[in-house]
Amino acid sequence: MGSRHTKSRIIDTAIQLFNQHGSQTISTNHLAEVLGISPGNLYYHFRNKQEIIRAILERMIAKMDGGWTPLHRPSLENLEDMLSRSFLLLWEYRFFYQERNALLRADPELKQRYQAIRKQRGAEIEGFYQGLAEAGVIQMPDDPLTLASVIKIGWLINDYWLSFLDVEDQPINQTTIQAGINLILQLMRPYLSDRALAELSITRPLPRIMAS
Repeated sequence: MGSRHTKSRIIDTAIQLFNQHGSQTISTNHLAEVLGISPGNLYYHFRNKQEIIRAILERMIAKMDGGWTPLHRPSLENLEDMLSRSFLLLWEYRFFYQERNALLRADPELKQRYQAIRKQRGAEIEGFYQGLAEAGVIQMPDDPLTLASVIKIGWLINDYWLSFLDVEDQPINQTTIQAGINLILQLMRPYLSDRALAELSITRPLPRIMAS
């Protein structure tokens, strides 16, 4: 039990430090010092920083597992909830998305795992949207490739929204994160059914996807 607790603490602290300072500037010795453990104790759990980042990726994966599994009759609210969860993941693990290309280039094992889960998530998301069509939330375009393109554009917005905010010198907060979600919903607007459009026009409180 103690060993699992220490391993979890290492991952928690690494995420916090990497988000604040970037993973490149935080050494395993620095991490051990902040944790108040010896480097040897840290190396007992993780041989190097790459193993810690792989463990962080597995935690990210676990947070979204099952989320995009098609429901019997998914709703527009279900879609908004999943977009909120996805954007929250970006915030909680922002160092990973900010450094993603460099991290994947530096670790082929990490890249292979990341690519595999991306492929899996893509299939899950397509299934979710098929469920939305069957539930009458969206109207399937005549060309099936159109929906695939819309999903891909939405994914791009999701992946790079924080970077866009950073480049634009905009704060990252509840309002600007919600703006990213709204942008994806706007992308979906031409394919929403009349019922879903009416639901979209109803003013609802913003979901609490970030701590204040």
